Amino acid sequence: MTRGHKCDYKKQIREETLDAAVVEVITKLVANPRFASLMQEKINMKVDTEAIDQEIKALEKQLKQSYAVKRKTLEEIEMLYPDEKHYKRREADLDDRLYRMYDKIDEQEQSLIDAKAKRQAIES
Repeated sequence: MTRGHKCDYKKQIREETLDAAVVEVITKLVANPRFASLMQEKINMKVDTEAIDQEIKALEKQLKQSYAVKRKTLEEIEMLYPDEKHYKRREADLDDRLYRMYDKIDEQEQSLIDAKAKRQAIES
């Protein structure tokens, strides 16, 4: 009992011929002194980590600024007087700002962790 389509594929190029051609090309390529020197340069090339270092510094600076904004917002919340005319609105606005800062700080901390992991992966 036959199921599906019967395979009638026939090779057009013998596998041995193809393998021999590949071996010949690779042999000629490796024998070329220019190819050998280019491969040696690639192997010895050091990865430039300057860009990731700059990214880490920028993320650390942003994080420091975010912490300063958070501290300032907390100080403003503490300075509110319940007897003020718009106390509830100001308190709600400051609370919203504080929660947005916490979200922003979380994102920045995760970005910094990711950047440092990328830097470590490059070094190893």
